[in-house]
Amino acid sequence: MNIFDFDDYKEFVKKKIDSMPKKGYGQFRKIALALNMSTVAISLVFKGERNLTEEQGLDLTEYLALTPKESQFFLLMLRKARAGSYKLAQYYQKELEGYQLQMQQLQHRLPQNIHLSESVKNRYYSDCLYAAFRIAVGIKDLQTLDALAKYFKLSIAKASDICDFLSENGFVIMQAGRILPTTQRFHLEATSHHIRWRQIQWRLKGFNKMELADNSNLFFTAPMCISSADAKRIKRELTQFIEDLSKSVGKSKPSVLYCLNIDWFGI
Repeated sequence: MNIFDFDDYKEFVKKKIDSMPKKGYGQFRKIALALNMSTVAISLVFKGERNLTEEQGLDLTEYLALTPKESQFFLLMLRKARAGSYKLAQYYQKELEGYQLQMQQLQHRLPQNIHLSESVKNRYYSDCLYAAFRIAVGIKDLQTLDALAKYFKLSIAKASDICDFLSENGFVIMQAGRILPTTQRFHLEATSHHIRWRQIQWRLKGFNKMELADNSNLFFTAPMCISSADAKRIKRELTQFIEDLSKSVGKSKPSVLYCLNIDWFGI
């Protein structure tokens, strides 16, 4: 779901919740808790004429795990809804339309997403080796079947099976005996049941690496007691770091494979 297709924050939230498993049953109650509001007050907002405060809106963007750009757009929609005059509402409407145009132009410059069937997703996310192979072929020295099998310590038959699947479904290109990366992207919805399994697999990889004496790796764990405001600030900073990292990775010349796992949660 693309937030930039909306100009009403209430409609976005309702659609977002409706797209969740079980049609988002119980989500408004959780939102009420996250925003320190009663369920009655939440109902008056999303089923009535009342609006969130900007502070509550910011808290809601954090609850929905929106990116910084999505959060900015959400707060613009909220300001438009809260505007005390038609003139001010129109001002924010133009701001929204400008933002939408900017994002549409950006999306048109990006490669189109691969649309994966559920059966393909089931296999791809059944083993993190599929994702590892897909990333690895970005390195020139790993663009042959023999090189991939040797690097991942697999039989040629197993490596061939993985590459055939990736090629058949548009993840890689087989060309003149080489396995090449594609510019195709695909997006996994935040509500997908595959996400939890993907996270578990890569964290297990991390646990295995902890036993090795390798100074090139970094592992850090820090349970802490901090203020609620600082907890929210750290989450915002981590979210911004992830966005900045995604941009820099796209410009980096591939030569090594790494995995970043980040967890930030209440105890």
